[in-house]
Amino acid sequence: MAVKKMRSAVCESKKTSASADNQVASAAGQKDLPKTGGFKDMPGLELGAVSKTGVASFSVPLQSMDPAWQTLLKDAGASRLGPSVGEEIIRLNLDRFKMLIQDRKDYEQLCRKYRPKAITVVPQNEAWQFHFHISLLHRLINETLSAEFKEDKGPGTDTLSPAAIEQAVCERTAETASLASTKPKDKEFHVMSKMFETVVRFFDEKEWKYERRDEDETLIAGFTAKNGKFRCIAICKPEQDILLFRTLLSVMVPEEKRLEAAEFLTRANYGLVLGGFEMDMSDGEVGYKTSIDVEGGELTPALVGNMVHPNIQTADRYYPGLMKLLYGNLTPKEAVESIEKRKSSDEDG
Repeated sequence: MAVKKMRSAVCESKKTSASADNQVASAAGQKDLPKTGGFKDMPGLELGAVSKTGVASFSVPLQSMDPAWQTLLKDAGASRLGPSVGEEIIRLNLDRFKMLIQDRKDYEQLCRKYRPKAITVVPQNEAWQFHFHISLLHRLINETLSAEFKEDKGPGTDTLSPAAIEQAVCERTAETASLASTKPKDKEFHVMSKMFETVVRFFDEKEWKYERRDEDETLIAGFTAKNGKFRCIAICKPEQDILLFRTLLSVMVPEEKRLEAAEFLTRANYGLVLGGFEMDMSDGEVGYKTSIDVEGGELTPALVGNMVHPNIQTADRYYPGLMKLLYGNLTPKEAVESIEKRKSSDEDG
């Protein structure tokens, strides 16, 4: 089942992926950008080791970039433009980045276990450091194979390229899923609860894109906020009259930093009125959780919004502080204070 889901995700990414230049332009808020061809074979590009959970890193000296890009990166900022630039650097240097997974026997297991995370960027004076999960590398490799397949002429050849095989697997998976969805299943038939209907209606009214899982009444969406990109999950538990909403931060805390991160999250939680941060100590996943018990009442789209909006806003507000803790050498106390002092200053202003 996990393999099928992963293949399905690969197929979907092939259908919806836009050109890398358009993605970078959108992130920068500009139509005309310097060419990204200079990102290929960049001098000074250094790859770091891959952690136990599959988090990898690389650094790029700013002086190795085109001067126009240096100016644009400084003006646009790391959180806004960095992830798109980082993905394009990986895409144009795949042959080098493939070395990170070449000899890893746990590569497939890591890609199944951990969801793809957004690239996080730590700007420094003379270089930018990028952190990403190797499942992102897996996606980019498959997108490259997809492009190769589209260029494959087909007739006159008696062998199939790896891309053609991958495409066939995707089509077969989609066909199987389609047949399964139309086949009557008396024992597995699911009637959507009123709670889940309300959550779906809220997202539809907002015109937000999402993935919907009726079998366990779960809704998954991605959001790009001021400081980062996040994966959000709404989970309905109608038998308990509870709606749970989680925002997962796009970073996996390294094992050696988890105790400090736990202190940071505890300090951040103190004083928060709605919801709180949590971390999976086994893999370093960090999320912000809010929930509501509607027993004796009725869930409305307005109540869903009262959960969702503060949840994402709080996760986005504290995300830079966590990054400063992990990669900026601040203590947990200093990292939290850097966020809360800024919040106090914004409110006073």
